[in-house]
Amino acid sequence: MDATGGWVIGVLFDAWRSADHVAGTGGGADGLGGYLGAHILDQLDANDREFLISTAVLQEVSVESAVALGIDDAAGRLASLQRAAIPAQWSADPLMLRCHSRFREYLRGLLDHRGQAAVRELRAAHGRQLARSGFHEEAVEELLAAGALTDAYTSAKTAILGVVARLDFAVVDRWIEALSP
Repeated sequence: MDATGGWVIGVLFDAWRSADHVAGTGGGADGLGGYLGAHILDQLDANDREFLISTAVLQEVSVESAVALGIDDAAGRLASLQRAAIPAQWSADPLMLRCHSRFREYLRGLLDHRGQAAVRELRAAHGRQLARSGFHEEAVEELLAAGALTDAYTSAKTAILGVVARLDFAVVDRWIEALSP
């Protein structure tokens, strides 16, 4: 239960992913994906489903963070999802959704199927939000992945001395290579 964040069905899926699992005794090749699609996402309103997939780039989803991604009806979607049976944790002030890690991983996979342009746009928006919140190192990674090099450079200038101070030269080298003209 601890390993699955209290999500009871997660116990089964963790067991099925185990090296000791005997094939053919349940779970299938993608038992988790099948379950999440059929019993969680397919039971949701289409707008709620779209919201969950679009916000999968975020670890924690608040109205503010969803709006930063360009989602206008974030408050309505969060209120609707709060009434749904999804594997997530909620906090009240401010209203915040944190999807179970396995569920978020599944949602990220669905997001990745939308195509590179859609994913890049969301990742760039997320990176800019991280930078505005002062998380420049994380912002650089997200912005580089999105191909937003100008924004990544701005955050890298702020974060690089901290990365050097902890002697993480592999990250510094990767940033310099990615951000070189």
